[in-house]
Amino acid sequence: MGGDSYDRVYVPVKCVPGNNTRKSTSARSKPVAASAASAAALSLAMHHRIHIKANPKNRSVKCTVGKAPIIICSDMTGSMGDWPRVIFDKMPVLSGQIKMQGYAPDASFAFAGIGDTAVGSHPDKPFQITDFGQGIACDELLNKIGKASGYGPSNGHEAYDLAAFYFASRVSFPNLESPVKPILIMFVDEFFRDKIRPGDVKRYFGVSIEKPIDSRDMFRRLCQKYEVFVLQKPATDWKFRGKRGRGDIECKHLDTGHPRMTAAVLEKWQSAVGAHRVLCFKHAKACVDVMLGAVALSTGARSLQAYLSDMRTRGQTNIRMEVVRRALLPYASHEGIVTDADWLQKKAGSVRSFDTAAASAATAGKGLFAAAVGGEDDDDDDDEGPY
Repeated sequence: MGGDSYDRVYVPVKCVPGNNTRKSTSARSKPVAASAASAAALSLAMHHRIHIKANPKNRSVKCTVGKAPIIICSDMTGSMGDWPRVIFDKMPVLSGQIKMQGYAPDASFAFAGIGDTAVGSHPDKPFQITDFGQGIACDELLNKIGKASGYGPSNGHEAYDLAAFYFASRVSFPNLESPVKPILIMFVDEFFRDKIRPGDVKRYFGVSIEKPIDSRDMFRRLCQKYEVFVLQKPATDWKFRGKRGRGDIECKHLDTGHPRMTAAVLEKWQSAVGAHRVLCFKHAKACVDVMLGAVALSTGARSLQAYLSDMRTRGQTNIRMEVVRRALLPYASHEGIVTDADWLQKKAGSVRSFDTAAASAATAGKGLFAAAVGGEDDDDDDDEGPY
């Protein structure tokens, strides 16, 4: 469903959900339609070297394009399966809907990819980042982000902490007018390390720091600079079985299967950025709707109720709307913008205590989905929406 701000060429590609997934060979080889941009980028195997224009070493990124910067950052390792392709493919929808619905004025986009620090013969691609662009230029930027290895020194961890350091200290927005914040959307499925190590910062960014930095402190700093959203994909259990590593503080979770792994990852991310900023959902196809909602709510353009109405207008299914409602409700409750009445009151500058606002919003959220779609809640989130 529409609102594409630029046209693309789509090509058939084989869908490979992820290394060592349990899906059958026939399922993994099923042709799907992919944009030429994502097909080009994601056809690059993890052993390909980092693109020179996505290499963060001795380079900073300065946003001078547009008035509403948005960074979309995805884990690019095998455990993410098909999610990066879907995220890449939906860029015209995301860009178009943001513009058409007025969610953010004159938005511009940069893209980043996360892997792990190198082990053995795998190349150094723990972090990749592009410059900012708009419209069809986004496809050129996406072409520079490729797959990355997740086989680093600590099982169940990726270099999210290094990414946080770079976003906090090496990306600038000289033309951004206060109180507007740039938006940072991160797709994750594993743990971050507790410490940002000086050796890694020097090796991958060319920057010297005197001592290790607490990763949670860095993520808190990140939340002061950006509107941060961590979109959590459920963990893939195959990756962790029988792979206990010495020194891993989350080692006890690695053999328990993905439900407990996912819960443990969720808990750690919530401790770093706040529970309301970690948005959880199971299916890649919902990513664009959740991203759009995060943008619409964080800029103050919509309440959650109004955003769900937008989804209904563009033809999304009741099931998809419920998936998105659940993902966004913690943030909307925290901000006190679940209903249109809450949103209008906040816009008018009414002063309410946070506890009262959050309690009221959470209560209103329970019946919000039924009000938006004119029916009862649907617990089945395995949906097939229009995109």
